[in-house]
Order: sequence, then structure tokens, then C-alpha cells
Amino acid sequence: MAYDTDSFNRWEAAQKLAMKVVLAAAAESSSGAELSEPPVALMEAFGKTLASAGTTDNSLLAYTLALPALSELSDAMPVPVDPLALVAARKHVKKALATTHHDALVALYDELTPAPGAPFSIDGEAMGKRALRNTCLDFLNSVDGPARAKAQFDASECMTDKLSAMAGLVAMGKDHPAERDASLAKFYEDADADALVLNKWFSTQAGEFDLEGVKKLTEHPDFTWSNPNRMRSVVSVFAGANLCSFHAEDGSGYEYLAEVVVKIDKINNQAAARLCGVFSLWKRFDEKRGAMMKAQLEVIKNTEGVSKDVYEIASKSLV
Repeated sequence: MAYDTDSFNRWEAAQKLAMKVVLAAAAESSSGAELSEPPVALMEAFGKTLASAGTTDNSLLAYTLALPALSELSDAMPVPVDPLALVAARKHVKKALATTHHDALVALYDELTPAPGAPFSIDGEAMGKRALRNTCLDFLNSVDGPARAKAQFDASECMTDKLSAMAGLVAMGKDHPAERDASLAKFYEDADADALVLNKWFSTQAGEFDLEGVKKLTEHPDFTWSNPNRMRSVVSVFAGANLCSFHAEDGSGYEYLAEVVVKIDKINNQAAARLCGVFSLWKRFDEKRGAMMKAQLEVIKNTEGVSKDVYEIASKSLV
């Protein structure tokens, strides 16, 4: 990770090392043990990789520094998967890296921040700088308050930078609701009814909010069940990226998804079948969660008038 001269090899090594460390921390968390500090190998490799900025492609460097996504970690975690432990472990490792390398991350973030009034560019170099800067911001958000993300959101005229800043503020929303709500309101206004931008606005919230917050998103005037992309920006993101809320111990996330599958089945049975497929992984989770997911498959399968597509997915998933 730190010494390979091939950018792809560095990225691959970084992902493998980070995944190994996060999964080990998840195993600790799942057992109830106190999370230990990440190994020196990861901490040093991250620092040396961070220090290589300016000598390698910024876009690839951003990918190399970023931790594996929760979906990748979930797929790689040994059975039984503990989603809450996985979320806690990833946050723990990110915070440890950000704390140890805080000064270097701040220095690089500041170096990559465009001067006021600088012309906006979409060339490869400019895009790479934005990607790396937003990766630094993501790490810094895990240890600092909302000030830096808010400043970026307020100053940026680029929707990519605004989205990254808003995502950080939404993730910090429980502790800093005023900053979160202000950024959401402004981003929505700036979207100016652009469908693709609004999908990002919905998905950013669906990936962080609790179940009640997700339900409120479906009551928004710009949400419609009949638009597959808009529906996926909320429900699919909730079920695929919001591990804490979807896999809540009371099973409420599973019950909600089953209700949505039945609802969508009357509008778009193929979209409903894809949503139903989320439950097909029930055997990978602990006995309690697996049983609750399996129970919702039974509910879906036995719903009167269920489409052939959804029935087939539910039936095969139960085997």
C-alpha cells in the first residue's frame, strides 16, 4: 500500500488491509469486547499514502485512502453477519485514522481547497483534486465538528462539493441538527427540481435517517412511488446502505420493506422483485435477524394477488 508504484496495486492492497482491520474490529464489537486500536501497519501505511499526494493521481489516491463501503464489508464478513458491529467497527477505524493523521489531513484539505473566485473546471486534474479533498473531509468529519463541512457547503458552487459536505452534515445530524437541516434546505433549493440531483438529496437522507425519517421522505411532495429511480433513492438505499436502521433489532426495518414490496408490486412488479431479493440473504445473519427476515418472506409469498415475479423470488429465497 505505501510502497507499490502501481496505483491499482496500491488501491487493492489498501482495500484488503483496511477490510481485514475493520472485520477484526467488527468481531471484537460483536463479542462485546472493547475495540482495540487499529494495527500499526494500517496507521503507518495510511500516513505514507497520504504523504504521497502530489506525486500520484489524486483520484486514485482518494480511492486508495477511502475505507471499503459497508456493503462490501457486509459481503466479506463471516457468518453470522452483525450489521451493528460492522458499522461501529468502520466508524472506529475511520476515527482512529483521522485522529492520528489529523494535521496531515487538514493540511492536504486546505491545500486542495480552491481560492475564492477560482474558475470552476471539469478537467481530470480538477476532478481529482475535488475527489481527494472530499475524501479528506470525510475523515475529518469523523473527529471534528460541522464547521469545516458547513464552510465547504456554503462556499462551494459545485454540486459535487456541496453533496459531499451535505452528506457529512447529515451524518452528524443527530448532534448538529441545525447545520444538517440548513444544508438540506439549501441543497433542495439549488437542485431546482432537477430529478437526478433530487435523487441524491433523497438518498443522502435515506442512508442515515431512522425508520420514521425514511417514512417521512416518502411523504415529501417530490417523492412518488411510480418513479422507479425516486423510489430506489429512498427504499433501496435504506435497505442496502442504512444498516443500523434497516437491521434494527426489533425487526421494524424488515416489516417496512415487506410492506413496500407488496405496495410496489401493484405498480412495478420487477422493481418489487428486486427489493424482495434483499431478504434472500437472511441465512447470513444471526438467528434472530434471520428468522425475522424469513418471516417477512413468508408474508410476501402468502400475500393475496402477489405477482409471479415477486412470488418466485420469495419462494426461492425461503429454500
